[in-house]
Amino acid sequence: MAAQQGGYHYQPATVAAPQHGAALPVSGEPVEWSTGLFACCDDCEVCCIGYFIPSILYGKNKESIAGQGNFTPDCCAFFWIHLFCSCAASCLSYNSRTEVRKAYNLKEQPCGDCCVHFWCVKCALCQEARELKLRGATPTNPLLRPVQVVPPPVVVPPAQQQMPGPAVGVPSPQQTPYQVTTNPLKS
Repeated sequence: MAAQQGGYHYQPATVAAPQHGAALPVSGEPVEWSTGLFACCDDCEVCCIGYFIPSILYGKNKESIAGQGNFTPDCCAFFWIHLFCSCAASCLSYNSRTEVRKAYNLKEQPCGDCCVHFWCVKCALCQEARELKLRGATPTNPLLRPVQVVPPPVVVPPAQQQMPGPAVGVPSPQQTPYQVTTNPLKS
């Protein structure tokens, strides 16, 4: 929806931007995760959900990353893929780890995101959930929140003005032919 104001047109765009987390170090070096990969017992609720029903934890994580409305489709997708081919579930779920890691400038450890999810999917989901929880990401206040970006205004020049035509029934000076008259005094 474009807005027009005084000859200017604004077309807002929506992008996703990280909203949480501590300020990045000056050097830009990645920092450690708040909790370790195998520190599942640091948060018993997350540990139990991650161990017994990882699809629910995956859905909750995705909802804390992208906002409300993402829980059910993500949860169901993870459940069915994990049920029929648990190896393929890591291909689906490692992207959430990558999003969390990049948003908070975390180290990719102990190995690549896909590898962590392939070998320790439940521990990886728990670690991501703890990180999101500690940094304040929730479904109503997600990690990646759409923000409105207003581009610079586009200046629209005014329409070219034209001279109005003659009134109806009145000849205009341009349309009246010149008449040659003789001097009445000379005859």
